[in-house]
Amino acid sequence: MTYQEVLDDVDIKLAQIKDLYTLYIVADLYLLRQYTQQLLKPGQYRLGRIDASLLVASSNHRFNDGKILARRIRGLFNYYRQWHGILLEARGSKRDGISYLDNENIFLACRTWLINQELGTILPNDFLNAVNQEILPRLLSIIERPIARSTAYLWLPRLGFYRHETKKGLYVDGYERSDVIQYRQEVFLPLINELLSYTVQYEEDKAGIWHTIQPSLPIGVQVYVMYFYDKSCFYGFDYKKSLWLADSQQKMPGKSKGRLIHDSEFIGPEGHIRVPNNKGIFIPDDPDLDARQIIYPGSNGDPWWDTKQLLVQVARTLDIFEQKYPNYIAVLIFDQSSVYASHGEGILNAFGINKIPGGIEKGNIKPYRRDTYFPPEYTIPGLQGTIQVLWQLNPNREREPKGVEQILIERGYNIPGLRFKYPKGTKYTIPLEYPPAIEQTYCLARILSNYKDFFEEKSQIEELITERGHKAVFLPKFHCEINPIEMYWGYSKTRFRQVKKVSFLDAKVKVVEALEACSIETIRRFCNRTFRWMDVYRKGLSIKQAAWCVKKQKRHRTISKKVIDEWDNMQKEGKEGS
Repeated sequence: MTYQEVLDDVDIKLAQIKDLYTLYIVADLYLLRQYTQQLLKPGQYRLGRIDASLLVASSNHRFNDGKILARRIRGLFNYYRQWHGILLEARGSKRDGISYLDNENIFLACRTWLINQELGTILPNDFLNAVNQEILPRLLSIIERPIARSTAYLWLPRLGFYRHETKKGLYVDGYERSDVIQYRQEVFLPLINELLSYTVQYEEDKAGIWHTIQPSLPIGVQVYVMYFYDKSCFYGFDYKKSLWLADSQQKMPGKSKGRLIHDSEFIGPEGHIRVPNNKGIFIPDDPDLDARQIIYPGSNGDPWWDTKQLLVQVARTLDIFEQKYPNYIAVLIFDQSSVYASHGEGILNAFGINKIPGGIEKGNIKPYRRDTYFPPEYTIPGLQGTIQVLWQLNPNREREPKGVEQILIERGYNIPGLRFKYPKGTKYTIPLEYPPAIEQTYCLARILSNYKDFFEEKSQIEELITERGHKAVFLPKFHCEINPIEMYWGYSKTRFRQVKKVSFLDAKVKVVEALEACSIETIRRFCNRTFRWMDVYRKGLSIKQAAWCVKKQKRHRTISKKVIDEWDNMQKEGKEGS
């Protein structure tokens, strides 16, 4: 084997099948890789065999020059070149011994015990006790000796159980709820797939060159430009979690991370929504030129972020967008936060109406809702679609809003004794939907919410965006992985935590620098990763399969059949995706 063939072969083993080797063999493979890399360096940086082995050995030896290890490295390299592999480790292999797991009944009993444990609760000590106190006494008449704790650790991989780190990424709680899946598969994915066909898209090749893919537009359809929205907070004195310290040093974190810096903005494949000034220069955070909104909330700072401020930002964003892309349509994508779904004054919202007529709000008579219509499910024939007035005159001849109970009675729905609302925080097991799958009998407000006119009422944000001729789209609940701005926040906060902040004024500047450090190429990679997630959901892959395929298929917007087949083949061979 040539030097390059040795290096390539070792890289493949470390990348794909490292888990099949013992720790001793893995350590030898790392030494071989370092040694071969030194031998392959060009020109004046290239070292001879002996010098290269001494350099690798000294860098891996803590207390001496590592000459003995250097000789061993050269021997490993010569063996690998001749036999195309590494000398297998003989220690601990029990060459002449047998294991309890060689007994098929014991193997199946151990695996059954592990499978029956609650997910994520397996501990090696519990498994050790189960084997020594339950499984072996039940299946063997004579037990020569119980297994040791180290043996329990070795048995777990043989039985198909491996140690994993839990990582942030997917919300599992509610992620596979039936109503969430239905909205994702039947509403969101078909809609976003149609909208993407009207947008300019970007794809990166292996050389790092970006290619523009123009949409093929039907007659009369305008170009769409997609942006994702979210908000996030930076702490003025936030710090990074990993530190380099001497053995005698200890860094005590402060009690406070400082004041908040709140950022609210849109990003998409085209980058940020901003336009240059009259000199052709982009000025971040200029309210007339940049859609980004940064505030500093707190007791002595700006008011906390609310729906009114968001509506002002969205209106300003659309002004800037129309200046940047005249005759284009903006697709603004939000998650399903209660802030984005809130209704304004006069909007049909059953939970904002009293049970009985009237009511006081902020010292004044509660504002009444705008008139609506009798929905299709109205019980009196001939009145469906006609106007239903939602106000009446009180004894003082003043208009006051009708109550939920009266509105339902006028619609022919009356269940005596049914409560108006459930306590705050109550979780309903049946989602709001139209038409309802079953008759709703939770409470009066929820029943009214399921009528067509109330159910289809748009939020303030959606109303504002659609009135301007643009589109608002809402992500499925619990799906942060299909919002690229989440990756944008992670990128920016990592940069922000790495720099020193001497004051809050300094932190304000550093936040903008961290946000601007994320280039448009990086944002496009985040967006393409998001589009890959949408593609795997569209193809019906499982969560584990989807996560592996999205990571494997880099640079592209979709997942190819080749990658999916590669996963299937690995599963058939009993290998974990890595």
